Amino acid sequence: MVMFHRRTLLTAALALGTIASSQAVGLHVPSRLAAKLRTGTDRFTVAASLANGYGKVLSKDREGFWVIELGPGLSPSQVLQAWKRRPSVDVAKSLPPDAPREDVTTGSLSRAEEFAESYRKAYLLHYEAMGEEPEDEIPGLDFLEAYIQHLRVRAYPGDQIDFTGDRRVIEERASRLNEPGLQATGWEFIGPTNLDIPYRTYYGQRAINGRVGALAYHPTDPNTIFLGGAQGGLWRSTDKGQNWTPLTDNWPMLHVSSIAIEPFNASVIYVGTGDYQGFSGTAMGIMKTTDGGTTWTRLGATVFNNSPVSAIVINPDNPQMLVASCGLNGGGRVYRSTDGGLTWTVSINVNANWDNLELGLPVGGNRQIWAVSQGGGVRRSLDFGATWTSVTVPGLGTGTLDIACSKLDPQVAYLLDGAGQKIFKTTSGGSTWINTTTNFPGGYNWSQSWYDWHILTSYFADGQGNHDVVYVGLIDLAMSRDGGATWRNMGGANWTATYNSSAITHNDQHCAVVNGSNLNEVLVGNDGGCYIATFNPTADTITWSNLNRNLGITQFYTMAVHPTDSSTLLGGTQDNASPHARGDLLNWDNPGAGDGAGCAIDPVQTSTRYDSYQGQNIRRTDNAYATSYSITPSWSGHSTPFIGMLWLDRTNSRYLYANTNYMNRYDRTTNSWVLKLGNFNFGTTNLSLDTAAGDSNTIYVGTSTGKVYVSRNFGANWASLDRVGQGGGIPNRAVTWISVSPTNKNEVLVVLSGTGTGKVWRCADTTAATPQWTNVGSIGSGMPDVPANCLARHPADPQGTWFVGTDVGAFRTTDGGSTWTDISAPLGLPNVEVSRLVAVPGTGYLQAATFGRGMWRLPLAPPEQVVPPTVLTVRFGRIESGDVSSLASEDDVALRVCKFIVPNTLVAPVTVEVEAVNPVPSFSGIRLAVRFKMGTVGNYSQTLDMFDWVADAFDPVDVRTDPLTTTYQTVELLGTGAVARYTSGSGGIRARYRIVQTGPVAVANWCVDHDRVNWIVTP
Repeated sequence: MVMFHRRTLLTAALALGTIASSQAVGLHVPSRLAAKLRTGTDRFTVAASLANGYGKVLSKDREGFWVIELGPGLSPSQVLQAWKRRPSVDVAKSLPPDAPREDVTTGSLSRAEEFAESYRKAYLLHYEAMGEEPEDEIPGLDFLEAYIQHLRVRAYPGDQIDFTGDRRVIEERASRLNEPGLQATGWEFIGPTNLDIPYRTYYGQRAINGRVGALAYHPTDPNTIFLGGAQGGLWRSTDKGQNWTPLTDNWPMLHVSSIAIEPFNASVIYVGTGDYQGFSGTAMGIMKTTDGGTTWTRLGATVFNNSPVSAIVINPDNPQMLVASCGLNGGGRVYRSTDGGLTWTVSINVNANWDNLELGLPVGGNRQIWAVSQGGGVRRSLDFGATWTSVTVPGLGTGTLDIACSKLDPQVAYLLDGAGQKIFKTTSGGSTWINTTTNFPGGYNWSQSWYDWHILTSYFADGQGNHDVVYVGLIDLAMSRDGGATWRNMGGANWTATYNSSAITHNDQHCAVVNGSNLNEVLVGNDGGCYIATFNPTADTITWSNLNRNLGITQFYTMAVHPTDSSTLLGGTQDNASPHARGDLLNWDNPGAGDGAGCAIDPVQTSTRYDSYQGQNIRRTDNAYATSYSITPSWSGHSTPFIGMLWLDRTNSRYLYANTNYMNRYDRTTNSWVLKLGNFNFGTTNLSLDTAAGDSNTIYVGTSTGKVYVSRNFGANWASLDRVGQGGGIPNRAVTWISVSPTNKNEVLVVLSGTGTGKVWRCADTTAATPQWTNVGSIGSGMPDVPANCLARHPADPQGTWFVGTDVGAFRTTDGGSTWTDISAPLGLPNVEVSRLVAVPGTGYLQAATFGRGMWRLPLAPPEQVVPPTVLTVRFGRIESGDVSSLASEDDVALRVCKFIVPNTLVAPVTVEVEAVNPVPSFSGIRLAVRFKMGTVGNYSQTLDMFDWVADAFDPVDVRTDPLTTTYQTVELLGTGAVARYTSGSGGIRARYRIVQTGPVAVANWCVDHDRVNWIVTP
């Protein structure tokens, strides 16, 4: 979470809340008050009397405050005033509201929206009770808002995302997991590399990268470390983070939540899939390698019920014995394996979100494990998960938990209670607990403990003995060097926090692990990447090392490209502002703030660029970010999206469009806005837009509620085009992208999210009285049934060659949507969510922005050319009907060629000799596609002879003996060999296509109907 322009962002949060509150709020986020009683009255009965009629007593903290939860509908400020008048009350105050994770991780859009609204109101009541102006973004709300926006688009028209299609893709890709990729001339990773910070507070120091979900040290080589990107796969570094290598780009999906390495055989690695802390709704079990990451095996595919695997523990005494925890998606359990993960049994049969497992020191020779969960509480096992004992922790909250065992004493453990905002300690193996958070740097630090939370331990020795060191990751990383007695922030310089101007690390801590070879060294992962903290107990200092320069796990929402320079790019990211490459792909800059959103680069005045951050706060530069300034208008009366979009007019780039629940236009020339175009409320803030080439008056808009609108008068009026649910209309799914044909302003493509329908739909004439939509992205044509996000047209073939980005990668059609091909891993792009695709004629690249693996580019080879024959010569046969024009298309108007023969003898072939002009002077392959049928059944062969212009002779390049039938079939004959010899200097192609009778037939003649004959030329 990163904040900027605090009052503005709070306004944005409130605006989003107005959308969520359109229905009655069913969830209640309670307000919490704390009261310290005067000396002599510090008794539970007195505290209970305070709560009487207001709520219930939750706990008492180490400072002597009784924490009381208020019931629904009560005003914290009024209750505080009533308490302060009581003689038994010394001090009373309001506490920030609790945010139980289980209320937002069910995958239900309506529940998440209700929770966000209730949480927002509870925080405003807290500000009111404290007498504070709400000048800050509501803590913890920004990631939740991004999550809701993600759900809203993909779930529509339902309440939850349907992951059936994702799981089909996972199964299909898993079946060929270790096949070699075809990556020789494919995608190229282009960054961000060495990404700068926009400012130091919240971001730390350069370089930053993307969200890290799991970390591990090599058990014997401390220079080798492993990292799991939240949606970026598993990475390995052999030089302690200076350079990184991805190990899993060919996995079916790249979400990683946990890593475990065998202690005595580091070639064996287990990786828990899914994005547990980021609420990912699907996963694929555990991935295992026995050769250090070269090949992988999928484990527990059906056992883990598609739930993210939050933790994996290996028994050091018997590495075939494993315990794993999972949660979310309605299937959380703890499982146990005794055969290296091949089979699993339920170890804790309690359906809950199991947050973590912790291996403790042996107790009486027995291996102990702790397990913690939301809904399942705290469990302890003294036989490595064979049996468990429930552990009671008085005053425990209902939200996220994590536990860390002392490395000095097997009876000592530390429990992080995110919802209760406490850190408990036991010295008795869980029999008794104390609260150690008296001077913990809490407050704002706790505000996202449902999104970022973890705890771990180490120790150091001095003249007084050995001492537990405890690390707690929340917004900042905090540390205790005395077993929880005292605490300090440590994410900034000199024991300060990440949320001030001395920040060294990024905010939002998700994972950490202690170096077993140096217990004073901790590997830390957060929203900005990976760091090493080294504690010097003698000098009492922390030294930080940054490991992010060469990682590649940035999560992009958006992208903008330069028209002629492929090394100049701009994008908006999750919690890492707006990365910007300005001609140097090895060193990226970073304008903007917070969560980067819509962006644009003016194709005419290329030094004019735009970026934005959450809540549709928009900035402009006219000198490629030497300076920049805000152009954000007043959004009063609008609902703003959390991640807004920006679009430039294709005809006149002086105009920039920005979405709220209205469409709004900015004029670069006059530096002014026209808001609420046509005063038309689209009913949602999730909009897509495109304008017609050559006509600024024609504007198309799609909505996340399945609607498509057009304005033909510059936004003054809007007409509906979608005909949702009707014959010839589009399905009722969220529209995520619109693309207007560059040659016909009345022909459009739309891209749909959701599942159960085609992903791309085409309207050939939007001016028709009844617009007709055709499915050109059918499920079963090679397009997966998963949410689709964007589309780009090939500049050389905008009507037939398109690229679509989906939640599981990129796909391409070269035949106008009849068939689709996966161009992700087969061409070197990791199997990751593709959020943006742009085909740039001026650079010759297809550029891609991904949500988890940064930005990529693919050389845009000219598309395949389909070339009909221009000259026809028939040899050894007679034309009965048709001519060369009959071969141009599939219309059942055929060229019929017949051959008269003597029965029971072999005869000369029937030959159709065709010539054509190749529009691509240089090419790598030729195919001849023939649609034909035989007049009679018989034994035949088919031969393709290409004319070699150098040798001045025909060269037989393909011979087929496929069964020939009396119904139409299509055969593709392949031209191989030195294909450059098969074109003349003027580009002519000459060939003989022959059908040869190879055996006796029962009739004296036979015919061939040729409906279509054409070359397919591959550049």
